[in-house]
Amino acid sequence: MPSPMGCGRSLRWESAAYTCPVDRGWRQTTIGAAVVASAAAVVAVRGVGASVEPVIELLPELLAAPAALFALRFGRHRALIAVVLVVGLHVSWPLGGPLTVVAGLNLLALALVPDLRITHPAALLHLAAAVASFAMVGPVGTEMLHPGGLSVPGSSPWPEAALGAAGAAAVVATWWRRGPFEATLPWLATAVALTRIPGIQEATSSLLFSAAEAIVVIGLVEDGRRLAFHDRLTGLPNRRALDDQLRRLGGEFALAVVDVDRFKDFNDRWGHETGDQVLRMVATELDRTKGGSRAFRYGGEEFVVVFPGLTAREAAHHVDGVRVAIADRGFAVRSTARPARKPKRRARAGDGRRVQVTVSIGVASPGARRPAPGDVLRAADRAMYRAKNAGRNRVMSA
Repeated sequence: MPSPMGCGRSLRWESAAYTCPVDRGWRQTTIGAAVVASAAAVVAVRGVGASVEPVIELLPELLAAPAALFALRFGRHRALIAVVLVVGLHVSWPLGGPLTVVAGLNLLALALVPDLRITHPAALLHLAAAVASFAMVGPVGTEMLHPGGLSVPGSSPWPEAALGAAGAAAVVATWWRRGPFEATLPWLATAVALTRIPGIQEATSSLLFSAAEAIVVIGLVEDGRRLAFHDRLTGLPNRRALDDQLRRLGGEFALAVVDVDRFKDFNDRWGHETGDQVLRMVATELDRTKGGSRAFRYGGEEFVVVFPGLTAREAAHHVDGVRVAIADRGFAVRSTARPARKPKRRARAGDGRRVQVTVSIGVASPGARRPAPGDVLRAADRAMYRAKNAGRNRVMSA
């Protein structure tokens, strides 16, 4: 499985292939896109009322505006191209098959290429190529509709084949990259394919193209949420997400503060790139903590694990298992980045040396002196420092 969010492999973890933990937003995007596409399909089957047809026919372009703005703001060139493709299909819908083939091939390309900043030369070239493909095929498609021009048989399989290939590639890309934009592509292909239903009315097709634009917006909103509430290095929810979680905690709960032991010394000796890999490894283990927990990147080499409905004793049992797993999993340094300052003893890159990482953990739950989640977090932090002072690589309860 690939490493999401740029997770590298400068460390080879002995007992398992390393992957970053975390939800990149593809599940939520898939659910939202499926709901929108299904609702549009139901309405399309039942038909659109004459009273709303004028609004429906303008809706794709109205939705395209915020979608394009989101894409530009987040620097997502593929989403911008998808918006342009859908608008182009809607405007030229009477042309039928030829442009649908072009759209399918463009969607296929979007599933294969990575996202780039809008201002990147390759992104601008990709956008220009997508627009040019429509501009070149448009006149041909118009000519095909005239009696004296070339004709395309009504049963031509090419439009459906192009959309099917795009949908299949999109499913693979969603599984491979697990990003919110990839999760929109299968549903975009589905919405466009539904506009190919024989005898479909123009207003109904407009509704389906509107659903396609709405799906792009869903993916962009989820992408923005992920950027705001997830740590880019480890993929775990970040401190902002933790603050939100703490505000919603009530009743019985426990918090565990986890700190990587001697992390500064590790960075100085092996380099910051290897240190980043250590943080990802620790994040992966913490994300596997049982007991209905949720792990967060708190900052630096510190993490927080939230246990709703558990006591401090129960939470300590779960995090102690993670502590042991981290300490027991040796790994070999395969490559190192240059340290920020020259270490006393320089390690050779690729020397395959085994390195052990340990963590110190403090656990606390609400009590008479700490009723609020913030008080519990401070108590867990103090307990973590007691664990360090007691020799590190251990769990202490407040």
